Parts: sequence; structure tokens; C-alpha cells
Amino acid sequence: LRARMRAASDQERFEGAAEIRDRIHAVEATIERQRVVSERPLDRDVFALAREGNQAEIQMLFVRQGKLLGGTSQPLANVWMDDAEAISSIVSQYYAEDRVVPDEVLLPVDLEAREALEAFLAERAGRRVRVVAPKRGELAGLVRMAEENARGALAKRVQSRESLEQALEELRGR
Repeated sequence: LRARMRAASDQERFEGAAEIRDRIHAVEATIERQRVVSERPLDRDVFALAREGNQAEIQMLFVRQGKLLGGTSQPLANVWMDDAEAISSIVSQYYAEDRVVPDEVLLPVDLEAREALEAFLAERAGRRVRVVAPKRGELAGLVRMAEENARGALAKRVQSRESLEQALEELRGR
């Protein structure tokens, strides 16, 4: 695919090269998602938060049987509480819906209400669920990965909003 992309670019078929580039990214993302991220075959959900002012992005990664299967991010607006409160609220709301509760939930910050959250999750799952804010090792690496994804998604959203605002200003000026 990379050779085909270079050939298309050399022939100045830039749209074709861009389509091939997007296919390459999709293949790489699939491989990345299925990467083994833990020696222990546990199910884990990883949460992270990125903020800029009152705008935030929550990133969730899903690890099943030690393999990173995917993730999702959600934009949040008008977030005025601190990170620990925001994460606690988001996690509680997320699992209040009919969702699969993993063996462990990894968070970027320690929660005062960690034990209450564990009890809530254990009740939903019908088994013990650990809530952990890892500081080092492979689990901390998963949290860092989620944080990087959250920061990237937030930056992209902020940039998109700024581009839209700039375009609107230009239109108003005409």
C-alpha cells in the first residue's frame, strides 16, 4: 500500500494517494487495537480526561482478555468541577447504563469515593471490580495512552471550532 501511495503521489494523483494513505491508517489502527497490552488476560476499561478551560474530552479504552480492542472519546462542555469529580461522575454515569462491567477500571486520578464506586460496580457486575489509579508500569502506560488520545481529540475539536469561528467571521466581514 505504501508503494502504491508513493506511485500515486509521484503521478500527481493526490486524491488517490490520500485514499491509500487513509487505508494504511485504518490497517495500522486495526493492528494497534488488537495489540496485547497486558500479560494478565483481564478485562479492563481505561478512562482519561483532557481539558482546556471548561471544555474537556473523555477517552475510554477497552481491553478484553489483555488485548486492546478499541476506544471511544466523548466531548464534554461546561465542565467546572475538578478532574477527580469529573472522572467519578463520568464513570458512574457510564456504568449506570446497561454496559459490560470489566474486572478493573483504570483511572488517571485517585478518587475519594473509590470504595463506593467499587461497591456500585461490584453490584452491577455480580463480582468484585477493582478501581485503580496506577502510578507506574503497564497499567499506568494504558492510562497515559488514553490521556494522549483524549488530548489529541480535544485539540482536534478545539482547532475545528476555531476554524469554524474564523470562517464565520470572514463571512460576516463580506
